[in-house]
Amino acid sequence: MIEIIKNREHMESVSYNLTYRRANNDSRGYGFDCDKDGNVFPPKSPEAQRSLDLCRAGKDCDSVELVKVGVEKSVHQWTESAIGRCTCGREVELSGFTNTCECGLDYNFSGQQLTPRSQWGYETGESLDDILMIP
Repeated sequence: MIEIIKNREHMESVSYNLTYRRANNDSRGYGFDCDKDGNVFPPKSPEAQRSLDLCRAGKDCDSVELVKVGVEKSVHQWTESAIGRCTCGREVELSGFTNTCECGLDYNFSGQQLTPRSQWGYETGESLDDILMIP
């Protein structure tokens, strides 16, 4: 078994946008990065600042009326792979069915060393699909 030097982690980030939509319900609109209370972060360009100013005034650049929708919350979740140290000393990201070290050793998702590839096949339970997913 490989030495696990970083465990798999489930990550989450939350972001907020102050959102304005066109009043004619054509689903187009504007969103500005903000905190949970709707305080907009400083725009990164003069064009973004102009758009924000127009939205606050209730019209977009085409003079179409805008409606302030409010703060929309977005939650993003992902998993960061575990990292193991191979017997050769190199780091191996454990992100898939088969994870191959530069030295040629293969490990599974949990860090268990796999048998040599020459022995893979029907007898060991791998399907052709599993084998073809090798990086």
